[in-house]
Amino acid sequence: MPPRRAKRAPRQNQVRKLRERRGLSREQIAVDLNVSYKTVEAWETAEHRAPSSQILPALAELLGATMNEVLGLEPISDETADRIARHVGEVA
Repeated sequence: MPPRRAKRAPRQNQVRKLRERRGLSREQIAVDLNVSYKTVEAWETAEHRAPSSQILPALAELLGATMNEVLGLEPISDETADRIARHVGEVA
């Protein structure tokens, strides 16, 4: 059986939650990442709009979070990681 993907939490408010936790405004994020205010707003409100792969590492660092946290991905358990490693070993 193939390994399961990490569960995705709604990203809509994830960027906002992380931003507010750091005490940053949308304007500050936009200036620091050289993107528009509307782009930051879209990350926070649009379910389908994710930060680009070029921006994601810098955004995660700015927010003091991992890239998975920014994207709303929940970490996998140690048990699941072990199961995936065993499966990969069987396939290789």
